[in-house]
Amino acid sequence: MKRKRLFGLWLAILSMLVGATAAGLKLSQRCLQGYDDFTAINLLGWFVCCSGVTFILLLLLLYPLRLFRWFSRWFFTWRILKRCLLAFAGLLILIFLFYAEEDLRGKHNWEKYKQHWEAQGGKLDFTSFIPAAVPDDQNFALTPLVASAYSRILDKNGHRIEPPNTNVVNRLKLEMYRANVLTSTNMLLNGWRIGKLPDLKAWQTYYRTMFITNRSPAGMPGMAPPFPGNTTWATVTNVINPMDTNEIISVEAYATNEFPFATQPQSPAVDVLLALSKFDAVIDELRQASRLPESRFPLNYDDQKPWETWNPAAESLKSCAFVLQLRATAEMAAAQNEKAMADIKLLMRLAESIHSEPLLNSQELRIAIINLGMQPIWAGLVQHQWSEAQLVELIKVLANVDFLSDFVFAARAECAHALKIVDRCRLDHNQGLLRAGGNDENISFQTRIEMFLTSAFPNGWYYQGQRVLCRAFMEGILPTVELHLRIVSPGRYESLMNPIYADIETMLPWNFYAHFMVPAFQPSHYARAQTGIDFARLACALERFRNLHGNYPETLDVLAPQFITAIPHDIINGQPLKYRRTDDGNFLLYSVGWDGKDDGGMPEKSTSWPFKREGDWVWQFPLN
Repeated sequence: MKRKRLFGLWLAILSMLVGATAAGLKLSQRCLQGYDDFTAINLLGWFVCCSGVTFILLLLLLYPLRLFRWFSRWFFTWRILKRCLLAFAGLLILIFLFYAEEDLRGKHNWEKYKQHWEAQGGKLDFTSFIPAAVPDDQNFALTPLVASAYSRILDKNGHRIEPPNTNVVNRLKLEMYRANVLTSTNMLLNGWRIGKLPDLKAWQTYYRTMFITNRSPAGMPGMAPPFPGNTTWATVTNVINPMDTNEIISVEAYATNEFPFATQPQSPAVDVLLALSKFDAVIDELRQASRLPESRFPLNYDDQKPWETWNPAAESLKSCAFVLQLRATAEMAAAQNEKAMADIKLLMRLAESIHSEPLLNSQELRIAIINLGMQPIWAGLVQHQWSEAQLVELIKVLANVDFLSDFVFAARAECAHALKIVDRCRLDHNQGLLRAGGNDENISFQTRIEMFLTSAFPNGWYYQGQRVLCRAFMEGILPTVELHLRIVSPGRYESLMNPIYADIETMLPWNFYAHFMVPAFQPSHYARAQTGIDFARLACALERFRNLHGNYPETLDVLAPQFITAIPHDIINGQPLKYRRTDDGNFLLYSVGWDGKDDGGMPEKSTSWPFKREGDWVWQFPLN
């Protein structure tokens, strides 16, 4: 009987330990979620329920076993129970010492490393990169048109609106594609890197298509499948089959009121401009807003969820850039150079509006928008359409773009932002980051396991994670660019980052953040973009020389200082850019590219992300 009482007492103690642990975890979870409705009654209920369930389960598992009598004689004694309690207390002390040691070691290493870089002028505090406030009446981002892109979810102070204001209409997002007509492969817009002019005829056909059918008539774009509730379809009978004029068929008529079009086809450029005239009022308002001297979007950089800090107007800005690119390209084809120049400058202003944002996504978006503007600039140059005054103005506009300085700013800002994210994760033990984008109802089982495991991380592991992140940026990424020499060294990047990547890939818990954050920052994006800017400036100077002398020069050296202030060099190796005149009276201009090898002007095999390492970065005339 005494042994049975000891058995029951042992089970009760063990069950209460489990119940207390479960109640504590539940309380911590509710606190981390920001709820304050977990009362003492709730806590007691969780404790009693979990303890009771544990007691019953243990009893049902242990009591029927045949070895129960032998095991109970040996184990359920006061002597063994005292030893278990001592072992349990020793385990708690070891856990405490482990956490204390990891916390002290991690914090000491991070503080020492942080002081080292701050003593050299490094800024690791994210607040150092937050753009200064600007007057509302001078802020491009606060104009009604631009604000419509984000005011559904953000107010003018950057505070999130919950629930979103569904009455706000985003007027800045310009949809240049039709709802149910698929684009064709001939509608490539950004082909300047591979020497391809846009096919405005394909765009003309796209905007003028009135009927679509499963037969996919020749010369018509593809057809997107209908969807429930679609109101843009209507069956039209007695239509001549465009593939066989002797056949009368029924087709699905497509709504033709999305984009304006003329009754009779005009030139491709005129028809494309007519279709895009749908956006004239918005672009005129945007142009008026762009005259304001400042731009600062109201982002809440002090938000408690730094991983959710992003510019909600980004997609709308990019949609405007696509429309402006196509408009400028069509305007050049229609000999409307002044209008094309105005649209290119407006496109560049859109990129400038996010220049000061210390966010990787914003800086990558800026590169993408400026790259879109390069297409009409290139098209006008290879077709000799820009006037002398316009060429001078283009050189001036492009000279204001410095992606190498932007790289240094972006790398330091991204490092500080990443450190802020990890610090916030330390405060809530990763619960907010893992829960980002979801709620308690739709969180996956795997995420719940990760939340449970990471909630036990010592604070020192987060400090170690900050040190790993800072090392990757300060010792690996930033030294890639020698700003005073205007050089980006791929070899230096590889030699510095390879051992860092090897360390990051090791299965240590504090490498979790660097594993995801560091690879997203690629110096090759900035080097490639800056090379494109240098190409365009040189091409403008070469065109000015040609307009004066009737042909292109033998070498680039003769261009400075009359046609351009200074000749940019190849930023990959510091050597002169490769240049030669071609047999058809044009020229080929190229950089050795990220692999550092001279491939004779052979372009990259792919222009999509991620960029391939082989091939040169080329400025060439159309191949067709």
